[in-house]
Amino acid sequence: MDDTDITASCELPWLVIRQDDKGRQFRVGRYATHAEAEKINTVISNRGNGFYWVESLSGHIFDALKADAASNKTGRRLRRARPLFEALTHILPADARARWSEEWTAEWLDLGEQPLRTRVGFLLRVTLLSGPYFAWTLRLTARRQRAQ
Repeated sequence: MDDTDITASCELPWLVIRQDDKGRQFRVGRYATHAEAEKINTVISNRGNGFYWVESLSGHIFDALKADAASNKTGRRLRRARPLFEALTHILPADARARWSEEWTAEWLDLGEQPLRTRVGFLLRVTLLSGPYFAWTLRLTARRQRAQ
């Protein structure tokens, strides 16, 4: 996967990231424009709990892929999991597919060298819980919006 493939697949390429007092980093949200992400970053930063910043999702994933390229094991894991995420997104509404495929892939990359039990648990959670739940709630929300 090269840089252009990643950039083309991202509909919401800007991330707001939060770092807590213990140094752990969490993704707060994804946004279509840098200005929108900066606006959210400003609002959230004013609350004063944690450190927030904006970064490009395509850069984030591309850097992770480059860093993991040396580890053939991680590349193999990504090649095996990515088709599962792509298949799961087909039960989601069309406008949400790219977002959730990227979200699940990014979470999978963040697991890195976690124990096998953790990685299998993540795949089971996405397959059995998250995918069907998001499909149901996103379609229900869309149906309610059409009814109004």
